[in-house]
Amino acid sequence: TIVLKGNPRIKGANGIRPFPNHALGGQYFPTFSFDSDIPSLHYGIALKPTATYKLFNIYLADIQNDFISLDKVIGSRADELHQQLIQTNSTKDRFDLLTDFMLQQRPTTTNYTHLDVVIDYIYEKKGMIKVKDLCQKEDVSRRYLEKKFKKFIGFTPGQFIRQVRFNFTCAALAEGSQ
Repeated sequence: TIVLKGNPRIKGANGIRPFPNHALGGQYFPTFSFDSDIPSLHYGIALKPTATYKLFNIYLADIQNDFISLDKVIGSRADELHQQLIQTNSTKDRFDLLTDFMLQQRPTTTNYTHLDVVIDYIYEKKGMIKVKDLCQKEDVSRRYLEKKFKKFIGFTPGQFIRQVRFNFTCAALAEGSQ
């Protein structure tokens, strides 16, 4: 999330705190609520659960339901990006800048792991799958899957499946298709 206008504060699992100009967040279950004393403008990019590690070498589990200032992750490039976004007036140009930034973060070699395959399958099924069935399909033990999910994402496969199912259900209700 990159804040371009406003003095945001965030209310989350760790109370109410000032929100930095740019942050990498690991929101999943509790809702963050933003508050600002003036109108705010911010941009956010949603990533798959394993992307924080692949792009920034940070396990999602380490920032689950919290955030870390982006300058602590990528140094002065965070401030440079922030300044470029402030100096840009059009939304399209801002999206282009963010796209270029994310493409620069992309690793030179892509390591598509077994966990990625499992997560993609959960999304494909819109969370309508049981952990037991997922283990059978992928020919892995429940313990193996739980260890991988806990390490990279910070919660169990069952919690992740329920969250994905909830998100798809909410999206369907918002679109009026359910």
